[in-house]
Amino acid sequence: MKILSFDRKPGSAVDTPIGVEMLPDSSIIKDGKPFFVPSFSNEWSYRLGLALRNGRLGKNVGERFASRYIDAMALCVITRPDDAVAAHEGLQHALLNCHEGAIILGEWMPLTDSAAPLTATIGDFTADLSGEIEKGMALFSMASRAGVMKIGDIIVACNECFAMNLPVDTLVEGTLNQSPALHFRIK
Repeated sequence: MKILSFDRKPGSAVDTPIGVEMLPDSSIIKDGKPFFVPSFSNEWSYRLGLALRNGRLGKNVGERFASRYIDAMALCVITRPDDAVAAHEGLQHALLNCHEGAIILGEWMPLTDSAAPLTATIGDFTADLSGEIEKGMALFSMASRAGVMKIGDIIVACNECFAMNLPVDTLVEGTLNQSPALHFRIK
């Protein structure tokens, strides 16, 4: 299983070339387990994202057929060690994506109509994710042209920073269209 996190903000175009980070499946935290802040960085940003899960094996999937592959969505948080990434500017920094909690996944839920409004909220931060399912399918199609997409692969279609350096014992709770979708505590 692989996780491809595309570096784009909600509502932005799906242009090529586009930045993408690959995260290992060992970096996933789910089921409300806590995120233990790693000591290799002092500046952490927390990015709200929309994750889409692949349910079929596929290669060279046309964009119009991508909806046959994506079977669920979830709210996620990407944790990013900003000072460590800045220290590696211009260099590969893939090892900085290997920590447990590089991606924190909420509960998988059925896809909504891609034309329907989709709003995510964490605390006072709200992101309009309307249209992001469709854009995520375009990104899935793009990724399938580069390599085989396997069952369980995850596409993070977009992400946006909602907080910096959250203190220990902060409870993070998120909703998708006002339904509980994500919760974890920072330790």
